[in-house]
Amino acid sequence: MDLKSQTEACDLFPLLNQLAHCVRQRVSDAYASIQMNETRAGILKVLGNQSANITQKELSQALCLSESNICGLVERMREEGLIIRCRSIVDRRKSVLRLTDAGSSRLAEVLKLHQQCEQQLTQKFTERESREYVLILSRILISLSAEDGQQSRRVA
Repeated sequence: MDLKSQTEACDLFPLLNQLAHCVRQRVSDAYASIQMNETRAGILKVLGNQSANITQKELSQALCLSESNICGLVERMREEGLIIRCRSIVDRRKSVLRLTDAGSSRLAEVLKLHQQCEQQLTQKFTERESREYVLILSRILISLSAEDGQQSRRVA
């Protein structure tokens, strides 16, 4: 690999880091307008995507967060009337989480903000470029996830 190729390859990491920072900041600012943050929005999205109710443990696994972190957030969101905790129909020993009507409404606001942020992010792209962008980012994520899986198997 020549020096020019090495330099161009090395530019990817600072660029991805800067992009991630800018996107996070925009999303954070957008969430603030509806008194949300990334984690709380994630909880709403996970609960909104479930055809069946899920336990707090399953929610923490889906978001890759500790159960202790989820516990406090779930309790606050329950107090705010966004989610409820109820007994599982399948296994009465388990408590499951579910969105309330207010939680579903807030999820709709979150999804609308996501759509607006995505439009801002890709406004200078053609439709084809947008699809390619998503494909490339997905491939990077799959590649990194596969490496993470291999590393965790090596440690075990």
